[in-house]
Amino acid sequence: MPLFIKKITSVAVFTLVVLSVLPCVSGKEQDFSPDEVMGFVKKTYGKVFSARGVITRIIEYGGGETERSDGVFAASRPDRMLIEFKGDLHQFMGFDGDFFRIYFPGENRGFYTDAAELGIPERFVLGPGPFFGNILDIVDSSFKLEVADFYEGKIVLKAIPGNPAQFSSILIGVAPETWTIRAVEHYDMQNKLVSQTRYMAFKTVGDSLFFPTTVETSTLLKNGVMVETTYISEVMLNVLIDDEFFDIPGNDDTDWIAQPLKK
Repeated sequence: MPLFIKKITSVAVFTLVVLSVLPCVSGKEQDFSPDEVMGFVKKTYGKVFSARGVITRIIEYGGGETERSDGVFAASRPDRMLIEFKGDLHQFMGFDGDFFRIYFPGENRGFYTDAAELGIPERFVLGPGPFFGNILDIVDSSFKLEVADFYEGKIVLKAIPGNPAQFSSILIGVAPETWTIRAVEHYDMQNKLVSQTRYMAFKTVGDSLFFPTTVETSTLLKNGVMVETTYISEVMLNVLIDDEFFDIPGNDDTDWIAQPLKK
């Protein structure tokens, strides 16, 4: 049975806890179909259409190096995102539905990738998807979706792409009491666990609005494990943001360099 990452204890080894070795237990969780679970989750996340706030991103690399970036962000459904990281390496990262861009104002230089070159998973990762936290947004009719298990109070969905390319399956842990996603795992073409994202804290408004505020992603690299933790604070939800707000700064002299997606 697949495994959930519990934590990282060294730069090279995932510490794993068995997701389950037993069939689903009887109870109301077993009665939900994959489409019903997806519908409940999308209804929960669909209540938040925009967000602004302060972002801190801490990356721990396999060799022990740590990198911290602080800044501000804005995200708007369906496909607008802008982050400004300040400090020694001042940079903007943005997605406007047409291009993903990274711009360094100190050098007046930037890199861009045409969104037409991006598959659905890449658009999710480079766009506002990670802020809103609903990986099921990329699951369409080409995916086979099944309820794989019920573990520690979570319904575990398994999404299998119709045309596997970079991954063979995704496991998604859903908390049915709020219909929020708490963990996501990606498995490569050899069914090897290569990354996990855990949604560890949420900003909540009443009993209907949920927005991830602490997110930890562990990725297995050749030289160890990279752990990226994102903290969101001072969050404002469902504010009106004009599309022009997401334009990356620059001018006629900006050196824009095409950066095609590596296949």
